[in-house]
Amino acid sequence: MIKPANGENGQLNKTERLGWVSVVMVGCAMIPAVLIAAGVSHPLAQAALVLLLGGGLVGLIGWYTRVRGSVRKLNDLISGLYAKARAQEEENQNLAQLRTIQKASMRMASHQLRAPLAALQSCLSVLMQAEDIEAEDAHKLLADAAARGGDMMELVNDILGLAESESMVRIETDVDSEDIDVEKAVRDIVNFFSPRAKERGVTYRIDIKNPPGILRANRKLFNQVVLNLVSNAFRYSDQGREVVVILDSPAEDRLVLEVKNWGLVIAPEDRERIFEEFWRSDEARKRVSRGTGLGLSIVRNIIEYRGGSIHVQSDAENGTRFIVDIPRHRKGVDHNGKGKT
Repeated sequence: MIKPANGENGQLNKTERLGWVSVVMVGCAMIPAVLIAAGVSHPLAQAALVLLLGGGLVGLIGWYTRVRGSVRKLNDLISGLYAKARAQEEENQNLAQLRTIQKASMRMASHQLRAPLAALQSCLSVLMQAEDIEAEDAHKLLADAAARGGDMMELVNDILGLAESESMVRIETDVDSEDIDVEKAVRDIVNFFSPRAKERGVTYRIDIKNPPGILRANRKLFNQVVLNLVSNAFRYSDQGREVVVILDSPAEDRLVLEVKNWGLVIAPEDRERIFEEFWRSDEARKRVSRGTGLGLSIVRNIIEYRGGSIHVQSDAENGTRFIVDIPRHRKGVDHNGKGKT
């Protein structure tokens, strides 16, 4: 129960006393009025009537003013409590939604882990029960077991990466940030995939429209964005085609990163779903059997928290383009790294 403060108690007591005094004065004024009505016209009685009625009227006006002020304060208090209750209700709804998403993610993660784990157990079971097995067959079973173990490790790493990105973007401060040479960071990541590109006969190049310069950001989060987009481009590119990474700085406060390849075409109805956790299209599964469906979720979490955007365009002629628009200054932080109000 909410109790008024001592000062508010004092104001209420004063208002109550003023109201009672005013009522008494008006009541006393009624006695001369009755006498006059009965034919008494003594000047003193008339003067007393005027004084009492005047004083009572002034008191009632003051009492009304105080009561109106108290009512306004009470309304403000009720409005404040209502706003707090509504904010608490919204927070509870958000928490309930997060719990629902968390449960769904746990179910999906368990489902994704079950298949490679079952395959791994099957391979090991065959090896353990076989009394006489050819070395070549044993090697194939071990290779398959290692591949399934790799699938599980990739999934676990992506789940941890998703959780880490969600926690890091919420607590990211200027202390966590550093000056990143964008062109150098992107070139380093793209060159990391050069062995894979050679194996698949995929070429790559980096185009600089306007020098991207320096971006102040968390390097680990920035690398996650570039790494996931470039990795997908190489993974889903047709053999013998090209992967193009484009860097642009169309405005002083913006940085644009575009990753483009020719291969898997993303259907219009799937262009939003690809950012959902664990979701992969049937065509993507046919082209690349391994994959967790978490990389793009990680990318969108990081980009949108910073106040940027990511969207995809895809067709057979122009290829598939992931376009990321990044503000140079993180949302809610000015160029000096101080929180905005």
